[in-house]
Amino acid sequence: MVLGQSRWIWGDIVSSQNQQSAMRSHIAAFDAMDGSEERILSDRMKTVVISKMRLWDCHCNTSLVALLSHYGTFLRAPAVSGKTKGKAERSFRYIRQDFFLARTLRKIDDLNAQFDLWRTGIANQRVHATTFQVVDEAFAEGRLSLKPLPRIQFNAVLTV
Repeated sequence: MVLGQSRWIWGDIVSSQNQQSAMRSHIAAFDAMDGSEERILSDRMKTVVISKMRLWDCHCNTSLVALLSHYGTFLRAPAVSGKTKGKAERSFRYIRQDFFLARTLRKIDDLNAQFDLWRTGIANQRVHATTFQVVDEAFAEGRLSLKPLPRIQFNAVLTV
């Protein structure tokens, strides 16, 4: 997850991109931010978009929409063209080029620990090339605009 104003990065490396992983990662991201954004621009992956209609219209996964609604967040899937997610896409390129290069990968827990150290010690401590601000400092300023977390964490029940 990359916050648009501050470019603050949070991530959870998972072994599956299934719905449960996506939902757990969103909850963990909100906990890490200690709040939630008003809007989230997401990929058009299957755990988010059930069916595509026109350029901006799509049917989104009702479980994920319910989770985000619980946190006061509105989900928006980007246009098919892919030109609407530049901030996030450049951040992923930065992660690939700076974090993953010359790194020893053992187990997923170890990889997540390494990523968290890199994220908090390097990525969010840098002066961002576009905003010219230290990412963590910009995040601290923008934190005031985050919606507070609900008193009760989202509880999903799987139904068949």
